Amino acid sequence: MRIDTRCPDSSALIAAPTTRLWMTDDPDDACYRDNGQLWNWFGVRHLKGWELGRTYRDDIGNGFWLHRASDACAPHVQVRVRQRPSSTRHAFVVATTRAALLTCFGRCLHSDGRLLNVIGHHVPAVVDDGVLQLRPRELRLPHGTGRSRHLEFDSHLGACTLVLRHGRTCLSRLSFDGSTWTPAQIRGAAAALLAHTED
Repeated sequence: MRIDTRCPDSSALIAAPTTRLWMTDDPDDACYRDNGQLWNWFGVRHLKGWELGRTYRDDIGNGFWLHRASDACAPHVQVRVRQRPSSTRHAFVVATTRAALLTCFGRCLHSDGRLLNVIGHHVPAVVDDGVLQLRPRELRLPHGTGRSRHLEFDSHLGACTLVLRHGRTCLSRLSFDGSTWTPAQIRGAAAALLAHTED
């Protein structure tokens, strides 16, 4: 976000300067007024899914960063929901290919939407129909949250699934599709499953 402060040309000595904000996706663009989008403080203050970052000053001028909040929707992922009598399925889709499937048994335990958004941020930007080459020793899962919940990991050639249990009861299952998932992305989705599932 660029901060553009100007004094009126005709009365520079007596008029107060005006400040305008310009949204840009290229902080090095000196032509941000031509290529950016005009914003105001009210719009920035009420912008959902983004947080104000640090200010900066460079050769072009002043500005500040906007950071996507972890609970904002990932721009490359669409979540498709299908309810069934005994479960709800949340498919994470990139373009037209499914990247992951979260199945909630009984009622969903993530009413605020944060779980789906955080998992979505870990979904690879490019997804294929390939076989996931992941060995169990490559993945260290996060531990339970002290709420009698734990994750079970099932991996065999081409398939990787996490099951969230409360005692012996299966609460949800998260399966990963395609060959582009990394161990770090799977760990992040696993941590989200533990942290953002309600009691």
